[in-house]
Amino acid sequence: MVFTSQGAQWPQMGQELLQSNEVFKSSIQSLNQQLQTIAGKKPHYSIKEELKKAGKQSHLSSAKFSQPLCTAIQIALVNTLKTAGIVPHAIVGHSSGEIAAAYATRALTAKEAITVAHHHGAVAVKQERPGTMAAIEMGWREIENYLIPNITIACDNSPKSITISANIDAVKSVVAAIKKEQPQILARLLQVDKAYHSYHMEEIGDHYQSLIKQVIRKALLMLFFSSISGNILDSEHKTGSKYWRDNLESPV
Repeated sequence: MVFTSQGAQWPQMGQELLQSNEVFKSSIQSLNQQLQTIAGKKPHYSIKEELKKAGKQSHLSSAKFSQPLCTAIQIALVNTLKTAGIVPHAIVGHSSGEIAAAYATRALTAKEAITVAHHHGAVAVKQERPGTMAAIEMGWREIENYLIPNITIACDNSPKSITISANIDAVKSVVAAIKKEQPQILARLLQVDKAYHSYHMEEIGDHYQSLIKQVIRKALLMLFFSSISGNILDSEHKTGSKYWRDNLESPV
């Protein structure tokens, strides 16, 4: 089972399931209740209400909301599929998609998962550098000709899919250069307002880890393909706060 990060979200995602599926609806309601019990400054938003917002009213382009909402949707989907007898034997999460993936393997409880996701978005907002990311239909060797200083290859998705991360102007410059020379190549900005998996995130790593230090390290119950190491994590590997800090800072 594959779990997505932010960037694939859209306003009012999950609306049909919220209206028609009781397990999905109750999962979202439960996550919202658990979100309000997070220690420290309480979140001033409702997962369900944010998912209802359409068009320009939606806040899904902001990391503060996209991180917990994308995680909540996927946790609710895991619960919904389970009631239909669909349980994964192996999981992989792309970037912060690993949070919901860890819930699927019971390495995180629902409350821990939504807590990790909430703080992931909250600390990213405090990172003040103007950053963004872009999806490029190229491999490592191809894109090297277009890289400029301070651009990070943040995600190595496939032999023909790379995600770059950096300051907004730098990312836009690379995308423009690729479109000019090779217009047939997909090169597009992602719906994110931060440069994840780059040196930008190292500035908030300590704070993030301190906020989620209560996350209990638990053994994995199924195959977990780590997007950080690229390896299968064995049953003895435990995803504690340091793992989630690495998930924020490191290329995946």
